[in-house]
Amino acid sequence: MEPELPYPVLVAYAEDHHLVRDALINNLEQTGKVKVIVTADNGSDLIRGIQASSELPHVCLLDIEMPVMNGFDTSLFIRKEWPDIKIIALSGYETELYQLRMVRCGADGYLGKRSRTSELLRAITAVYNNRIYNTELFDTPLTSLKRKAKDEPEFNAVEELLLKYCGEDKTLDEIADQVGFTHKSLEMHRYKLYQKIGVKSRVGLLMYAIKNGFVSVNA
Repeated sequence: MEPELPYPVLVAYAEDHHLVRDALINNLEQTGKVKVIVTADNGSDLIRGIQASSELPHVCLLDIEMPVMNGFDTSLFIRKEWPDIKIIALSGYETELYQLRMVRCGADGYLGKRSRTSELLRAITAVYNNRIYNTELFDTPLTSLKRKAKDEPEFNAVEELLLKYCGEDKTLDEIADQVGFTHKSLEMHRYKLYQKIGVKSRVGLLMYAIKNGFVSVNA
């Protein structure tokens, strides 16, 4: 038998669109089953809010695209600092690639922002009971994504930097100066990264970075 939920479930929520955040909080708290104890515009403020809170949330709801600190990095931090907190990503990006990266960053659930309050409550129940949850908007069950995520390439710190910086209008020398590497050393890391992800050029690297959420594309 599954454990009963500790009503109200304590929730922390990071979302930079205030109207979206306020509406969701209102809908959740009206059910009497959820109490939102920390809110923030970005992951960095959410972390500070959790640190300052007298109670730890049971569940964190994270937008992915946020200023200062995005959902990927926030999820990684929470998973390391508070491994018992469950994480649900709420995103408008309804693609397997974003799901994969959030899973790799420690998310227990992934829902589209168009999800109903009832479905979000089901997701909160599922992750609290140590299950994983994904919305019906996506075709791929999160259980299979967990398996696929293990097969995805792991990146070291330098490779992560190269993936993030490839979306900026900077030369390799400029990036090397910024991160404290020599041109030759960074070029070697980039070549190994090309081999790891199966691309042959900066264009291929950028496409990979965009598709996997390392670089966001602004309309």
